[in-house]
Amino acid sequence: MKTLQAVFLFLLFSCCVNKDVTDPKCEALIEQSLKDGCYQTEALVSSNSALCDKIVGIDFKDTCYYRTAIENRDEAPCRKVQKPQDMNYCYALVKADGSYCAKIIVADRRDKCYYDLGAAGSINSCLAVEDPEKRDYCLLTYTYNKEDISACNSVRDDSHREECFLTLVNKHDWNDSRYCDIIPVKEYTDACYIIVVRNTRDKTLCEKIDSQDTRNYCLGLTNTDPSYCERIVSGNLSEDCFFQLSKIIPESIDCTRMNDTDNRDFCYSEQAEYANDSSICSMIVDEIIMNLCYAYKEKDISYCNRIPDIEYAQECREDLARIWNSTEI
Repeated sequence: MKTLQAVFLFLLFSCCVNKDVTDPKCEALIEQSLKDGCYQTEALVSSNSALCDKIVGIDFKDTCYYRTAIENRDEAPCRKVQKPQDMNYCYALVKADGSYCAKIIVADRRDKCYYDLGAAGSINSCLAVEDPEKRDYCLLTYTYNKEDISACNSVRDDSHREECFLTLVNKHDWNDSRYCDIIPVKEYTDACYIIVVRNTRDKTLCEKIDSQDTRNYCLGLTNTDPSYCERIVSGNLSEDCFFQLSKIIPESIDCTRMNDTDNRDFCYSEQAEYANDSSICSMIVDEIIMNLCYAYKEKDISYCNRIPDIEYAQECREDLARIWNSTEI
């Protein structure tokens, strides 16, 4: 009996170890690069690094091994990686150990190693990235994933730093002012409150804003009152205040107060819609917006055909077709 059991176990073990893993779809391909790509794809889809063994090209094979290793958090496939930089990248991500990134000689590849490790949850790895822009984006991604706003203080570029401070409120659909409260830089806190106000119309947030111009902007939006826009000293902020209100109360906005042509054209378009008056469309400068305005107000497809942009023209015709088939006419 013991002999039979031993034979059975031997056969079972031999079957499992020596079985040749192949894929009929991949084997049917003649060109080697296509076959390699096929096996790499199948290995990743099935999370089976044994399929990587069938790959001939070193680049395909190494990529297959380290990607399945990282996905499965299994360092065994890393041992099969031939290129030292790919092997170190594999170990770094599987073991979450930046010391392996430091062993990579090529700077771009080393930065990628630190970046991927940092974005996954290691702020020190982000700080080790040499390229300034990549380091900033690593910190931004880390902040988004780990919800650790303190990382933004290490972002060097001003625009990237603002994006970083706003990334958490962005993650939560711009509706939760709690993520504005934790921003340490008041300038960015005010900008955060304004974005949340646009979505929530929460008047209480206006009182949290330090800048008088920004507070008036906030009160103008929440009270739908253009008189607050008139009190704003900053020209750009004042114009945007009027522009935002033109979407809500177009009948109360003087479009000529807007220097930006696109904003002014949009304002006139909103007024034409509100007043149901196509004559206002004549005030629009941009040819596309003007013809769209006339087309929608007069329900005349000929204006769609005058639009120089093919996509806008087609969209205009499709919109009018939907209107004609609805109860609006």
